[in-house]
Amino acid sequence: VLFGAVGLGMGVSSANPGPWEQCRSENGTEIACDKGLVCVPDVEYYGLCYTEVVGESEQCGGLGWNVSCVNGTTCERQNEGWASCQSTADARGPGAEWQQCDPEDSGNLCADSLICVDDDDYHGICVRQVAE
Repeated sequence: VLFGAVGLGMGVSSANPGPWEQCRSENGTEIACDKGLVCVPDVEYYGLCYTEVVGESEQCGGLGWNVSCVNGTTCERQNEGWASCQSTADARGPGAEWQQCDPEDSGNLCADSLICVDDDDYHGICVRQVAE
């Protein structure tokens, strides 16, 4: 049975919220998520339950996020509101044409005959070098 909680703006139940369920109300009141989940602020006032450990290519960071990546991956910032778990394997090798690279990181290079060109504030793209 769900009851409307006065002043909370959310239902109250004996079970903790599960994946993708609301865990934080407009007034900031937070309810603990089920085991293995963490409450992540979603928009300005609300929060939703997400897994504490996420897999490769899944969101791990951004505004208000506090989750971890699975072993073999690290959380890499893509922009102000988004970071994702990326492989830490050394076997990735040099980037192919049009593949993402990091112009600030000498360890994240492009294949021969390609250069890493700034695409925005956080990424670069491997492109063919044009003769001048």
